[in-house]
Amino acid sequence: MAMKLYLCQHAEAKWEEVDPSRPLTERGYDDVRRVAAHAAGRARVRVRRIVHSGKLRARQTAEVWAENLSPRCWSGIFLISRGWPPGCSAGTRAEDL
Repeated sequence: MAMKLYLCQHAEAKWEEVDPSRPLTERGYDDVRRVAAHAAGRARVRVRRIVHSGKLRARQTAEVWAENLSPRCWSGIFLISRGWPPGCSAGTRAEDL
């Protein structure tokens, strides 16, 4: 069975000098919302899982993607350590998704 792997970089984030946690800027949120909506709509991208690094900007970008693509599971260091979403945990194997 063939599998497609989609990679994306986090959206625009604030400079470290402005905010050391580097959250997304409003422009970053707008950009990722537009791209994710296009992927889910016209491009008909479907995913089973979203994974991110756990950094704030990566998590925020992944959250927008997840809102648009509704994967069965999405995880990252931050989320998986808290057992969210239901049905996904640190012990979840890819073949079980």
